[in-house]
This record gives sequence, structure tokens and C-alpha cells, in this order.
Amino acid sequence: MDFAQSAARLIAARDIDLALDVGANAGQFGTLLRERYRYAGKIISFEPLDDAYARLAQTASGDPQWQCVKTALGDAEGMSVINVSANSWSSSLLDVMPKSLGFEPSIGYIGQQDVTIRRLDALVRELCPNTQSIFLKLDVQGYETQVLLGALAILDRVKLIQIETSLLLVYAGEPLIGDMVKSLDFLGFRIVAVEPGWSDPETGELLQMDLMLARK
Repeated sequence: MDFAQSAARLIAARDIDLALDVGANAGQFGTLLRERYRYAGKIISFEPLDDAYARLAQTASGDPQWQCVKTALGDAEGMSVINVSANSWSSSLLDVMPKSLGFEPSIGYIGQQDVTIRRLDALVRELCPNTQSIFLKLDVQGYETQVLLGALAILDRVKLIQIETSLLLVYAGEPLIGDMVKSLDFLGFRIVAVEPGWSDPETGELLQMDLMLARK
């Protein structure tokens, strides 16, 4: 069984009524939710970059159950500056590590953009106060801990988390996979599926992977 098949079964088994797509870029994950994860419920996608958000809104425009919000997410509300990468989806509020550019030059930054930062728990209370079973996807280029801290007030309603994790530092200050797993274990989640991701094209060493975690 591949990762998408596992995800579809995990989502169905928990009666998910809201999918939070954090770090949506142009809507790739929302499309995956519909086409491969077989999820037909409410999606809220969050994306701070101007260009990516415009593409996201276009992707979601024909789906009445798919809402888009133009913001970054973190542990405190305010403003910040995001580093915009050449490939767009690797853009981060953190600095990229020089070694990472040797693996993939397109993650290098070509500019910066001012962005609003909101807490996820505040937004969920505003947009979907009655939801009971949440699937949270995090693809925020090293900013996972801050997003989780900003979601503490709704984590009791989160039943599944899909998160991208690093096996070596791609972004300065990001949590590596061991620390991320420990943090999520403390918050009450266990690993139920894994998907290998980005690898060093020369050595074959795995650099990043996706984890699916379920509430214990």
C-alpha cells in the first residue's frame, strides 16, 4: 500500500471534517487531497506569498468546499519577512543553510516579501468553530514548531498530522526529525505512515521525509 492509499484510509477512519493545508503554495496538496486521498470535505489552505496565493486561489476556485487564506502561520500574531526561493515552494521564514544549495540550487532565495502571521487556533475559531475532527498538513520549511505552538488551543480536535521533516539542517534553526517526533509524541501523536522525500542526487542519502501521525 502506498502513502496516498494509507492516507485515504486513515482520513476515512477518523471521519475528518476539516483539512488544514498549511503551506499550500499553488494548491498542490489540496489537489492531492481530492484526487489521491479521496477527501471530499472542507479544506482551508494557507499561503502567504503573493504569486503562489494567486495560483492557489485559481486552483481552488471551482471547489465550493475549498477556502484560501493569504497568511503565514506562527506562534504569535504580527508581521514578518519571508525569504522567497527560486522554486517558490521552498520559501521560508528561516534562512536556508548554504550546504542545502549544493543539493538543490532552486531553494536559494531571490527576494523577500512582507507577510502577515496569524495563529492557527485563532483562525480555526473564526472560520470553523464547530469542526470536531481535523487533518493538519504542515509544509512550512522549518517553521513547524512555531505553527504547532500557534495551534495548541485546537490540537485536541486534530486527529491526523502530515508533516515534512528534515534529516539534516536545510533551514537554520529548524527541528530535525528526532526532535520533531519527540515533540509530537509529547503532544499525543504517534507515527502511522512514512513517505521518503527529497534525497541527495549524488549520494542517495535521504534528506527529508513526510510523516503521518495519528492521535494516540
